[in-house]
Amino acid sequence: MDTIISDFPIFYKYPDLIYLDNAATTQKPKQVIEALEEFYYNYNSNIHRGVYRLSEIATEVYEKARERVAQYIHADPDQIVFVKNATEALNIAIYNLRDRFIHTSYYEHHSMLLPIYRYAKGYKLCENIEDIKADTIAITHASNVTGKIYDVKLVRENNIKATIIVDGAQYVPHYKPDMKKMDVDMYAFSSHKMLGPTGLGVLYIKDPYRYEPLLLGGGIVSNVTDSMYRLLDNIERYEAGTPPIAEAYAFTVALSYLESKLDVLHRLDQEIIRKSTSLFEEYDIRPINTDQDIPIFSFYFKNIHAHDVAEMLDNYNICVRSGYHCAQPLHEYLNIGPTVRASFYIYNNIYQLEKLVKTLKQIVKIFK
Repeated sequence: MDTIISDFPIFYKYPDLIYLDNAATTQKPKQVIEALEEFYYNYNSNIHRGVYRLSEIATEVYEKARERVAQYIHADPDQIVFVKNATEALNIAIYNLRDRFIHTSYYEHHSMLLPIYRYAKGYKLCENIEDIKADTIAITHASNVTGKIYDVKLVRENNIKATIIVDGAQYVPHYKPDMKKMDVDMYAFSSHKMLGPTGLGVLYIKDPYRYEPLLLGGGIVSNVTDSMYRLLDNIERYEAGTPPIAEAYAFTVALSYLESKLDVLHRLDQEIIRKSTSLFEEYDIRPINTDQDIPIFSFYFKNIHAHDVAEMLDNYNICVRSGYHCAQPLHEYLNIGPTVRASFYIYNNIYQLEKLVKTLKQIVKIFK
């Protein structure tokens, strides 16, 4: 078992597992699992409002996690909001633009589109993200269906005064974003897609005091009377109730692990993408897009339902996603039905790509 795979306990339990559903969620290294355990053994307490020592320690752990995330994406700690996932982050972002007409794209995840449908004054779905010119823009940084990365910095350069929201859920697991260089207004991503625990998302807000929280409750106010409330004048105003404290701590461990392996990940990504070109041609298994920037491959089979393919792949211990991948408008725009999606990450390899393609070819023959 190679060095990286040996860090992931799930592959000890299932040594033949070929896990290719990484765009949905990644597996967790033992360091992250141990960090969750460490928090509950040593630091467990609620934060911010306790005056006893253990609460102060837990608060310090949590706020240091905020600092670590800020450092990772080149932001300031008071621009980092911890939420339960990227979906909640995008809901907060779109809610604050509810009086706007929003330009978005066909390539968006439902977590972007549905809040736009509900809250926006109006919207337009655009065909080319990098050509959008508008006052308010909400776009993905990387597609969870095609594996294509979009140039967010170029979108900013073409729209100097626009308010720009970005879904970074698929980009951040592969590349470190730079908030200062991209100069976007809000940016969302999730811990669980980048080796961290579930139940934790991040919303970067360039100017946090310009907006308001979506959820109200304990811990976000400085004063409450029988007729009014006053929000805190810090980033905690967005974090109503008990936040994901242990998850934030474990996420810092995931970030450090991932950061130490980024060069390996980038080489692997490019190797998988490069090798896939010849394999797909050799076995006549073509993804809907052949211009990936990250190794996400979605396949459409005209006479075979995607769920049937995914179920048969499971018989070979290959885990893939099937369906619309929370991007049904994109599938309809491409005039295709549900797809089978294979997404690779740091513990995958070329052998697994070869096994996937050869097995898909066998499945196609069965249905001919």
